[in-house]
Amino acid sequence: MTPGATLVPGYVTVKLRPSEADHIFSESNPQRLHAVSGLEGAKAISRVGPSGWVIFQVSPEKDTRMVAKNLKATGGVVNAEPLHRITPLISTPNDADWNTIETGPPMVLLGDGAEFRRLWYLDDTGALSGWGVWPNKWYTAVTKPKDAPLIAVIDTGCDMGHPDFINPGGTGTYIDQGGQFERYGTYFTFGAPVPGGSTEDTLGHGTHVTGLALAAGNNGGFGGQGMIGTGYPCRGLVLRVFDDNGNGSDADAAAAIMYAADQGADVINLSLGTKEFSQMFQDAVTYAREKGSLVVCAANEDGAGGGNLGPIYPAASSGTIAVTANGPNGVVASDNYAGTGRYLDLGAPGGNLIMDFTDFENPLAIAQYIFSTTMRGPNPIYDSGNAIGYDYNYGYLLGTSMATPQVAGAAGLYYGKYALRQNNGWSNFRAYRALQKSAISVYGAPKGSWEYNQGYGSLNIPALLLDMDYREATAGGIEGIVYNEGTAQINASIEAVRDGTTLKIKTSTAADGTYRFDQLAYGFYTVKAIAQGKTQTRRVRVTAGTDRPATDFWCGSYTGDETKPTIRRFSLYRTAATYARVAQWAYDTETGVNKLTVKVGTTPGGSNVTSEREIVMDGLYVDIPIANLNPASTYYATATYTNGAGMTASTPLVIGTDNRTTAYNAASASPVLIPSAPLRTRRFKVAVTVQNTGTSAWTYSSSNRYALVVHPTENPVWVTTKFNLPAGVTVAPGASYTFNLTATAPTATGKFEMAWQMSRNEVAFGNATPLKTVLVK
Repeated sequence: MTPGATLVPGYVTVKLRPSEADHIFSESNPQRLHAVSGLEGAKAISRVGPSGWVIFQVSPEKDTRMVAKNLKATGGVVNAEPLHRITPLISTPNDADWNTIETGPPMVLLGDGAEFRRLWYLDDTGALSGWGVWPNKWYTAVTKPKDAPLIAVIDTGCDMGHPDFINPGGTGTYIDQGGQFERYGTYFTFGAPVPGGSTEDTLGHGTHVTGLALAAGNNGGFGGQGMIGTGYPCRGLVLRVFDDNGNGSDADAAAAIMYAADQGADVINLSLGTKEFSQMFQDAVTYAREKGSLVVCAANEDGAGGGNLGPIYPAASSGTIAVTANGPNGVVASDNYAGTGRYLDLGAPGGNLIMDFTDFENPLAIAQYIFSTTMRGPNPIYDSGNAIGYDYNYGYLLGTSMATPQVAGAAGLYYGKYALRQNNGWSNFRAYRALQKSAISVYGAPKGSWEYNQGYGSLNIPALLLDMDYREATAGGIEGIVYNEGTAQINASIEAVRDGTTLKIKTSTAADGTYRFDQLAYGFYTVKAIAQGKTQTRRVRVTAGTDRPATDFWCGSYTGDETKPTIRRFSLYRTAATYARVAQWAYDTETGVNKLTVKVGTTPGGSNVTSEREIVMDGLYVDIPIANLNPASTYYATATYTNGAGMTASTPLVIGTDNRTTAYNAASASPVLIPSAPLRTRRFKVAVTVQNTGTSAWTYSSSNRYALVVHPTENPVWVTTKFNLPAGVTVAPGASYTFNLTATAPTATGKFEMAWQMSRNEVAFGNATPLKTVLVK
């Protein structure tokens, strides 16, 4: 069924300042009274997640488009939209030939000797070879890690008792039963989770989607059939956003996106959408992206014929991975239903109807669709009689909805292989680029860059897990959205100038405010957005074979963001002769973090060593220039992050030996003892000796929170990353202390580096210990 441009009558969504939304839904305001001009008498129904979006109920006779338009011109209102209806993305062809095929053999309809493998889509994506890279094993209920990457599936729910979501030896589908699902999934309506809400699928779409990402592997299947999700090593979080009649809204899905991000979802799958631009969807995607989640969405489709169908949301929102559908051999199914467009990032198998009547004696007609789990009982898809090969327990469907969870599952594999998690910082950014760089370009985009049919190419799981630049690209791109006074701006101008050149490369925004540069030479760029005379400038890095995602601009003033950026990490990684490398991550869930500036001095807050300058953020690590860095000297860095609305947050960092406060000697006098033999269990003993070379004693208190922390490295995610200095322990100047720790290794196998550093009040100081290697088998 094609998502239509329909609205939910009688409701508008209004974006207020978060503090105003807090007041409306505070305990001191049980009647939810409000003072929104233009909504006198309207009832505030619910709030969408922690954002400023509020759903108001108005008279059903009112034109909610006009209501929203008038509200946007009202003081105190940040934004306003009608409530958009969303639909599951499943292609229902309206060609009568498609509907009559059910009378013949279900899938191979015509053609002597014609055949295709039931799980052909796993061949097209190289799934088996990819699983050989990681995890290179089948899990049981006992061996499946309880902290595997988390994939949230936002859809019609799932048949929560389907046996193909149970690992061998398990008793049920939940994690604590040996299954695939977490128990904190829920149902959303009117933009809010329903306490105790059921995630049981009553429509059939979500069960099929969920299986393609998360069905367990090597478990024998069910009833003589079975399949495997691309992300079978991962955990699942099922979030239902449609009622029993198939009704859902962008507010429900947006709330689910934010909920998933708050629950720590590494990857979020949405095989749904609306053709109406939804700022609420964009806000939710921004929220999740800034929290560190990777949002994977289904592209547009139409059973009457594919091609340039226009954008669909949230797939076309800035910062998502938008997935279109391939038929066999990586060719986009645009001849029948799959959409193309400038918002696309990848293609993945979605199925197609293959017909060839050129040989009159042996005509060919094959419904090569996607096989997955289905509901075990009656549901609308089965009852309609229109879905070829769709049955109880398992069946076939086709569409971008089916392509998307395969990408989400593959992204989960990447998180697992490289021990990434949402809260590491930049993990989603890294996975986003890896998916694009590793893709196979069937259509041969120039310079290995982007093209209109399937973005950067088709999902290539083995190359993804090997972190390959599969196309050996020499050009990349930039994508994002431009706002003017907080509203997405059509026909805004964007200029990109590569460092060392004067040539301005220009483009403009579409009707939804989004833009794309493609085939840019790799390197550093100054990018400027101009929206009705208002400007904003950003510094970015273009990497070959991938986009610089979510390069968003907030031109003019914006009052909807009331919080400064949250700084999660800014710690020393290593020093060299001319720079200090720092691990950093900050986020802002409303307008994003647009800029990082750093200054360095020989006194706290000073800039006599390095004057304040912008540092391009392009991943976890940044280099701070320090001319003639002396390892024996002390430097004080100050980092300032700026969000899209211009608000700032700063944090200090001590580089070198700080004799003013405390110090740490990580030389040979401070050994790190780690077992050199392979670890057969995930928990192991570590001894770390630290020495206080400063002038102040170390004693843990509420105002002096001394701790030993894991130093950031490229790969590992150490489950426990902080050990406080024990109460009653004082480390005097010149004295040493040994932390005897029990550490937990990553769930992934391979070689991982571990280093430690002292911190005071969550700010690391001194040098890190030498790197030690831990081998996990």
